[in-house]
Amino acid sequence: MNEFTSRITPKQKLAGGFAENIEREGALVYDIRIHDQGMDLFFIIKVNPLRHDAFLRIIKNNPGFDLKDYGEILHLGEGVPSEEIKQEMREKYSMYQD
Repeated sequence: MNEFTSRITPKQKLAGGFAENIEREGALVYDIRIHDQGMDLFFIIKVNPLRHDAFLRIIKNNPGFDLKDYGEILHLGEGVPSEEIKQEMREKYSMYQD
């Protein structure tokens, strides 16, 4: 997997904001999509429940922030999450339920 920065700047476009979220065992997991310099990137982040309100505010206002300040990045990459990643997230966090 390629490594990408976890910093989101005001110049980057949040592509659809956070696509998925689930609360389970006090954890909040989000699929964040951004478009930056011609690339579509995804970050799956497990947000610290104590930082959740601040995370929602920062996502809404998007003044520039580092995802690592709000939780643990579980997966990141170019394009969209693979079926393997989605299956893992379905099993662990009940995400991507169609």
